Amino acid sequence: MKKIKQNALKKHLNTTTQPLNKALSATKNSITPFTKGKKDLKKPLSEYKPKILLVEDDPIAQFVQRRMLMKLNCHVSVASNARQALEMAENNYDVIFLDIGLPDIHGTEVAMAIKRLSKVRRHTRIIVITMHKEDELKRECLAVGVEKVVYKPVSVDILKELIFSH
Repeated sequence: MKKIKQNALKKHLNTTTQPLNKALSATKNSITPFTKGKKDLKKPLSEYKPKILLVEDDPIAQFVQRRMLMKLNCHVSVASNARQALEMAENNYDVIFLDIGLPDIHGTEVAMAIKRLSKVRRHTRIIVITMHKEDELKRECLAVGVEKVVYKPVSVDILKELIFSH
């Protein structure tokens, strides 16, 4: 595998996301977010910062997905493995984006554990983002309380719909 210098990677990612940045800034204030249990559902996106936990072990996927979520005005926390995710899930998140193929604990077990943390957090939305497209895995995820399974690569439009169109 060819090694890539960090500066070269950042430069490439900045170049490839420039059209995305322009599109996002054009639509930034036209989105009405969904906020379960909150009174002001018509708050402009610029004033609303959904709390997102991104659970992803791949550093490049972490970087790209975090950047896209930040462009959507989200407050993003990142966990690199299941153990970190379980500790961080003690905080109250609007959405948890969970990779299934984690190095320490399988993602479905993590989803079950998060759902068991407390009565309040059982209502936290968990969305799996994975490269694994097996039907059995999807059924397994949905059976343990995952709201939706989406496949990599994800786009900003997909993330926007998952967060704000609930």
